Amino acid sequence: MAVTIHSARGCRCKALLFAALVAVMPAIAEAQFLRLSFEIDSELTAEEMTPLNFGAVVPNSGIIRIELGDPNMGTYAITGPQNLMVDVVLEIPEYLESAEAPEFRVPLTLDVGFANRNQNNIDHLQPITGAAALFPIREDAPQQASPDTPVPVATAYIYVYGEIDVGDIPAGVYDAEVFMAVEYH
Repeated sequence: MAVTIHSARGCRCKALLFAALVAVMPAIAEAQFLRLSFEIDSELTAEEMTPLNFGAVVPNSGIIRIELGDPNMGTYAITGPQNLMVDVVLEIPEYLESAEAPEFRVPLTLDVGFANRNQNNIDHLQPITGAAALFPIREDAPQQASPDTPVPVATAYIYVYGEIDVGDIPAGVYDAEVFMAVEYH
């Protein structure tokens, strides 16, 4: 690229130098880009320990309740660095439904709570009201000794219990899915 400027002496030389620099700049700028890539592996896990199970019931049996602490309540473990904040979001259906007879439904009412003292102990239950809760995996986690020390792992527990109201419905399998999303901050 050459630019000719008809003007005072020396301007032509400066214009040629400027044009040469402009022509070379994209090569210089391109050499300054760095591409980095890395993967962060989460140390957070969530697992079902025991599923919520109302078992076999008969039509017109009325309200069947699974209490907190019942062996048939649902228990879920969230494990990760003890100082990690987790956001648990729940989608709880209002009914159990039959695939064979979708017009028949069983009303479902669930209660959910968590214990975050690194013990599977319902005595430490804190209820989850609404559809979400934000809490540390371990409530009483001691401060980390130094930045070079790995953060100890702890487990928080989610408990699901509640009731169904079985009316005049045909025999069959009635089910629903409770969706629980766990995100960390």
